[in-house]
Amino acid sequence: MARTILEKQARKTGEQRFMSSEDIVGKRVKNPEGYDLGEISSLRVGLPTARVAYAVLRTGGMLGLGAKLFAIPIEAMVYRPGDEVFVVNISKHKIDSESGFTEGEWPGEASWNLIESTRPMAPPSQEEARAATHTEAASGMTPGAVEGERPIAAPGLSAADLQVYLRDMNYPAGKGDLINHAREHNAPADVIAMLEQLGDRTYQSAGDVSEEFARAR
Repeated sequence: MARTILEKQARKTGEQRFMSSEDIVGKRVKNPEGYDLGEISSLRVGLPTARVAYAVLRTGGMLGLGAKLFAIPIEAMVYRPGDEVFVVNISKHKIDSESGFTEGEWPGEASWNLIESTRPMAPPSQEEARAATHTEAASGMTPGAVEGERPIAAPGLSAADLQVYLRDMNYPAGKGDLINHAREHNAPADVIAMLEQLGDRTYQSAGDVSEEFARAR
């Protein structure tokens, strides 16, 4: 499964990486094959959670007219510093064939159904690898953790990986519903194990599950 170099770095060093909204808005978005899908036009923040619900991908149109908008999960976006673009696992055909939405018709959550589950992401660029190596060396931390301090999540498992197997999930849903749905979508053992560690409650949306996943890690 694809993981960003920043995700790898955060798990090793315990640090969290941040980007300002100004750095994200206006960036181009490509898929793993290199097709230009459009640009990030805005970020939508949910209230009262104060959590970024999704990034808005604008594609097509001329001078802002006739463009289509798509709600892209933040967790599914891989930033490539060397190219200054985001890579998202979405086929060009799906972007061309889906209607998206228009301004003023903002969806309540990200469209996880857009994300492909089988096509691998491109490997990190040399710039990303060098940046991660430099940061890890500067941190002065050694790999590994005390047994009692290890995170629940399997190494390398991200919220985006989790949501691939929860696509088309009907919310609200309980933990058991999430597990059954993931099994029906042939989720691997590490995904099922992670879902079993989530809180036994009712989840209102995919974003709700991602928040619980972040707490569980």
